[in-house]
Amino acid sequence: MDFFENAVSKAKDVFDVACKKTGEVVNTGKQKLDIATLENKMAKDFERLGRVYFEQIKDADGLDEATAKIKNAILEKQSEINKIKEEMEN
Repeated sequence: MDFFENAVSKAKDVFDVACKKTGEVVNTGKQKLDIATLENKMAKDFERLGRVYFEQIKDADGLDEATAKIKNAILEKQSEINKIKEEMEN
């Protein structure tokens, strides 16, 4: 009987450890999902901030070189988009 009780006790210990590890894996997976969700929301916030900033500087002169380069690239793409839309309408 002692052997059976010992085996049951060890099995219970193994089961408890397995349950704990499973819980940790589930918790880690949830945390990774939470991080990915927050990073996605943050990327959208950066995009909105960029759009607000662009609207403020799109007609400005005297910008630093890096900002002016990005601004001009956006304006060029907007112009190309508008041309394609006009072609589609005709």
